Amino acid sequence: MATPPTSPPSSPTSELWRRLILEMMMGEEFWRFLSQKVESMVRRAVCQELEKRLHNYINPIPRQLVGGAQHARYHLKFQNKICRSLHTFRKIEGETGSDVEIALFDTDKKVIVTSGPLSSIKVEIVVLNGDFNNDDRETWSEEEFNRRIALPRDNKGQLLKGERFIKLNNGIGSVGNIAFTDNSSSRKTKTFRLGVRYAQSAPNGERILEGITEPFRVKECRVESSQKRHTPSLDDEVWRLKHISNGGKFHETFQRHGIKTVQDFLRYYNMEKGKLRDILGSRMSEGCWKEIYVIQETSSILIP
Repeated sequence: MATPPTSPPSSPTSELWRRLILEMMMGEEFWRFLSQKVESMVRRAVCQELEKRLHNYINPIPRQLVGGAQHARYHLKFQNKICRSLHTFRKIEGETGSDVEIALFDTDKKVIVTSGPLSSIKVEIVVLNGDFNNDDRETWSEEEFNRRIALPRDNKGQLLKGERFIKLNNGIGSVGNIAFTDNSSSRKTKTFRLGVRYAQSAPNGERILEGITEPFRVKECRVESSQKRHTPSLDDEVWRLKHISNGGKFHETFQRHGIKTVQDFLRYYNMEKGKLRDILGSRMSEGCWKEIYVIQETSSILIP
C-alpha cells in the first residue's frame, strides 16, 4: 500500500517569520497603519476625481453641431446693411451713407457684450466670396469661413486697403477708412460679402462666430466718374449734386459765383440761403431746389 505524500518539514526560520507576521496582523498597530494607508488612497482618488469634474465644469468641451460647426455662444454681427453698390477706392459705407457698425453678441443672453475682456477684442475685416452661406445657415465652422475668404487676382494686391483691424469698445466698433482695390465683376457671382472675425486666439477655446454682410457689387471707380453721390463728400465737385449736370447751365452759374465744390455750396447756403436760390432763378423748380438743399441737413455739420 502506497504511503501518502507528506509536506516537507518547515525550516525553523520560516516558522519564525510566520509567527511574527501573524502576531503583527493581530496587533493594533498593524490595523492602525493599514487604515491610514487606505484612507490616504481613498482621499487621493476623491480629490483627483473632484479636480477633474471641476475642470470640465469651468472649461467645458465645446459642443459640436451637425457638419462639424462648433456651437458658438458669442457672435460678431454687422449692425446695419452695407451699400449694395460700392466702388473701388471709395470708402465702404452703410446703405444710408453711415458708417458700418459691428457688435459682439452673447447669443445665450441675446445682448451685446458690454463688459469683460471680450468687450474690447480686436477684430479683422475680410472679403468673402458672394456665394458664401447662400443657404442662410445660422452657423458654420471656422475652417469653412476661412476657406471662403476671397483671394486677390494676380498682380492686384490685397482686396482691401485701409484700416482692416478694429478694436471694439463696450462690444461695438465702426468700420473706418477702408476701401476695395478691385471690382467684383470677375467673380462667379459678381458679388462680394464683408466678413468680420476675431483677430486673436479666443480664451479657453471659446468659439466666436464670424459675422457676414449681405452680398453686394463693387464697381470700378472710373464707372462712377459721372455718377451722382447719395451722400456727396465736401470735396466733390458741385455737379455731383442732384439736378446739377456736369457742364450744364446750373453748373456754369455756380462756377461764375465761385461755387465749385459741395463745401462751397454748403457755406453759401448757410450764409446766404436766399441769394443762393436767386442765383439759380426760375429755371430751377421749387421741387428740384428742395431735393438739392436737403443734403444740408446731413452734410453742413461737417464744414470746418
